[in-house]
Amino acid sequence: MQRCLASLYYFIRIGNRLRRSGHLDRGFYSNEVFSYLQNKNIPHIVPVRKHGKELKKILRGNHSRYAQYTMKGTGEPLDLTLAIDV
Repeated sequence: MQRCLASLYYFIRIGNRLRRSGHLDRGFYSNEVFSYLQNKNIPHIVPVRKHGKELKKILRGNHSRYAQYTMKGTGEPLDLTLAIDV
């Protein structure tokens, strides 16, 4: 996983010469990836997997907004700011 994250960081660094954030698909939805991106101060956009009662409750509604979410899983809980675009 560490080698995968290092490769991801390399490609984002190259891409950031042209734009200011990383755009990743759902395959990158993991605590390790989000933690890595936050530690490197890399802005990122990743579609959220809508599972779990708390996340479903946050995503309910029909207006765009920001929400705080604590991602649990392997490792330490991770605080995320979700940009919800409806």
